[in-house]
Amino acid sequence: MTSTYQNRGGVLGVGLLLLIALGIFMLFDVEIALSINTYITLAYTAFWLLIGFLLLRRSPKRYKLTFLTIFLCAILAVYFVDWNGRKHFLRAFQRIEVGMTAAQADETMDSYTKFVGPTTQFDTQGQVMTGKISYRSSQQNWNDSDVAILTIEDGRVVEVSYHPD
Repeated sequence: MTSTYQNRGGVLGVGLLLLIALGIFMLFDVEIALSINTYITLAYTAFWLLIGFLLLRRSPKRYKLTFLTIFLCAILAVYFVDWNGRKHFLRAFQRIEVGMTAAQADETMDSYTKFVGPTTQFDTQGQVMTGKISYRSSQQNWNDSDVAILTIEDGRVVEVSYHPD
């Protein structure tokens, strides 16, 4: 009888540990959109699934499957859901690649506030040839410091940088 209660206590402890791990992941996702980095998300998930599996190795299969599946589904939900504007902004920004034309980059970031640097040079069609273009994720006061900066030379993106809030 005592071993059953200890086993349940251990299972609940592992469940609490996975819940805390999920909470930490969600906190980082809300603050810095951590989950948009697929490799970090995979590594974090694999680490905690392994820890959970090892801690539950003597538990019945139904407990293992239940806890680990719930944890995996919750991580996937965090990965795919855009909690705030920052995550959506960073997903768009990640699609910009060095070598794209300024027009292609502008099309990718078209739903965000655009600023053109004072030294930016344009061609006769109004396309940016050389200079810096920045995009801000939002016009709201609480999230307006996130800035993506593109450096353009000869009409193509040569450098991208992100400056978080």
